[in-house]
Amino acid sequence: MTYSKPLITISAEPVWWTLLLALFLIPFSMAACSILFSLSLAVLLYAVLRGEPLARPPAYVFWLAAYAALTLISTAFSRSPLSSLTDNRELLVFLLIPVFQKIINTPRRLRTGLAAILISAALSAATGIATAAISGISLDHRIRGFTSHWMTWSGLLMMVFVFFTVWITQTHELRPPRLYAHAAALVLILAAILFSLTRSMWVGLAVSLGFYIIVKRPRVLWGIIPLIVITWFLLPQSVSNRVRSVLDPSDPTNRDRIHMVYTGWRIFLDHPLTGSGPNTIKALYPQYRHPDTDQDNPHLHNNFLQILAERGLPAAFVLLCFFISLLLSLHKCRQKDNPLQRHVAAGAFFMVIAFLVAGMFEYNWGDTEIQFLFLFLITLPSTTAWVPDAPAPSQLRSSHDLTQASG
Repeated sequence: MTYSKPLITISAEPVWWTLLLALFLIPFSMAACSILFSLSLAVLLYAVLRGEPLARPPAYVFWLAAYAALTLISTAFSRSPLSSLTDNRELLVFLLIPVFQKIINTPRRLRTGLAAILISAALSAATGIATAAISGISLDHRIRGFTSHWMTWSGLLMMVFVFFTVWITQTHELRPPRLYAHAAALVLILAAILFSLTRSMWVGLAVSLGFYIIVKRPRVLWGIIPLIVITWFLLPQSVSNRVRSVLDPSDPTNRDRIHMVYTGWRIFLDHPLTGSGPNTIKALYPQYRHPDTDQDNPHLHNNFLQILAERGLPAAFVLLCFFISLLLSLHKCRQKDNPLQRHVAAGAFFMVIAFLVAGMFEYNWGDTEIQFLFLFLITLPSTTAWVPDAPAPSQLRSSHDLTQASG
């Protein structure tokens, strides 16, 4: 039985433009972004049913699959199965990896996708800075752009800033005025991150880029240190006070983070293998919270502590293996012959470090907008954009004829 040629494939131009628009809308409209990504997933399913071959997944995808399986097991033994089941929608986000792998099939599409991400982040940052100029910078009026929470907004900006800072300082393909435009966008994004007053993102950014500079650009420290000192004296007082509070043990939010560790550990001890179930921490928090506080929290502000309490030790271990495998995969891609692939992998590598460090103080793994952008950036080094095009049938015939003639 023969099949007619499909009207659309996973790598077709309409699917690409749908995906590109979704990437641009991540910091602006979660609803529109989710609809567009859902359309891409529908085309992926259609392509699979038609027998269209997909790219070979990176090794870390198998750890994600194991994590998804353990999440379903945790759901089956959940303290609130219905609540956990509705939360399992997040597992569908992982299917974006084969979508990104297949659609980003040329360097042009890769560069266009990155440009959309940078422009989107710069516009989002400009919106936040404008809000700060009008309303002031205060913990009572945190800037969140068009997102639902300031941690989501600043987390998106942090990931973009780290990725493009590493990428731009390594690539040599950018020339003025494009280089100046990229640099201006990064300055705008950095200012917005500072005005967000989100300390976890500051720490993630500082650790990842500090590690990058020490490893790859140690001489830059001589220029960075004076710049940091000058910036410190120019910061608004609300920002400098927030910086001082990072290591202040008397700060209420710092004490609350310690109480969350106590609560999460108690929940884990009662549910060591399968956890209390996805999306159950908010309901259980009052039963397990520290005796010195009456504050409840919807989650535990730490990726691994959250998964440990919510889904058990096996799921937390598998998630750790995923991140280790991911970093190893990105490091391997940094050794490739293609310069663009190396630079993209380096940007993704240090972005993951920033994500993990920030995730020690915030549950960014459970944020859908963050996951969309995270999965896009980590998939870029393993897309089909780096696979050499197969020779056309006419080229194969010409080569065969030439061989016959020379024989």
